[in-house]
Amino acid sequence: GSARDSLSLLDQAMALSNDGNISEEKIRQMLGLSDQSRIIDLYEFISNTEIEKALLEVKDQVDIGIDPVNLIESLGDLIHELTRLKVTDSSDDNLSLGPEGFSRIKSLKDKISVKHLSRYWQMILKASSEIKNFSKPLAALEMAIIRMSYISDLPTPDEIIKKIEGNNTESSEKKSPNSEVNNAIKVVPTVSVKPVQQEKIIEENREFDPKSFEDIIELVRLNKNIRLQYDLENNVSLVSFEKGKIELNILNNDEKILFTLSNKLQEWTNEKWLIVSSSAQGQKTIKEVRDDDKFELHSLIKEHPIYTKAIIEFDTVDITSIEEVPKLSLVSNENNDQDDKVDDK
Repeated sequence: GSARDSLSLLDQAMALSNDGNISEEKIRQMLGLSDQSRIIDLYEFISNTEIEKALLEVKDQVDIGIDPVNLIESLGDLIHELTRLKVTDSSDDNLSLGPEGFSRIKSLKDKISVKHLSRYWQMILKASSEIKNFSKPLAALEMAIIRMSYISDLPTPDEIIKKIEGNNTESSEKKSPNSEVNNAIKVVPTVSVKPVQQEKIIEENREFDPKSFEDIIELVRLNKNIRLQYDLENNVSLVSFEKGKIELNILNNDEKILFTLSNKLQEWTNEKWLIVSSSAQGQKTIKEVRDDDKFELHSLIKEHPIYTKAIIEFDTVDITSIEEVPKLSLVSNENNDQDDKVDDK
């Protein structure tokens, strides 16, 4: 069977050779295999961010019959060989490149780090799947080449961190202690809901004595009435507050909020509360206060040197979330130091 298949391929090659000469190039075209020397050319275009030349090379190879899947996999084989040569002292020509081709990739391995090669490898694995599944393989291949070209001259995340930390160290040496304090970002805490320490959560709601509208919302939260909490934070504006009476401007015209709040407060505090609707302009909603605090915090962060340096390194930078890191306890550090001294003794 294998001999018969070989003869069939040989007959096809002879049919494609008008002059009777069967060359390696014609065999590659017939089988849809890429030329390794041209794969090296493609890699050099990508690593040098010569996107137009890289796309022309891809189009030329596809036009002569090279399968896009085979092309991206051949590029993956080259990346694998470069990485293997980078981390070992091997001199085996695993890709059968010949003396000239092998000397080319040996010179290329000294111009790129393993980290960048690993990034190329991950992108090729993803691109291979995209090319196989997309209805237009050439378009998917071209997009992969463009992504690889743009990522080739970008620093790795740890390189960016080291660069930023190095610049911060230099700038901190030039600044005085007073200026350093003034330039530090001050995190503005959210003031919408009065914080309650977890160890002092009230066992019985009747012992809870709300003295502000924030206390009312906190009481609603403790009783896990999510719908009422949402309405109080988003759909009402506080006009006035006093013990036993709250005046609210209902922004969504849902008067049920008043009755629900009144009934729940009486149930939770064992006291009657008068909840009055008002058309007067009240304070900002809890959500509006949070949004203002968030906007102010974002503005402060965007003025920080780390953020400005990140903008220089990347085309698009955006703040997606902010988390406050708890401060380390000085007491625990002092205790650890004392323990270390005891151990030393």
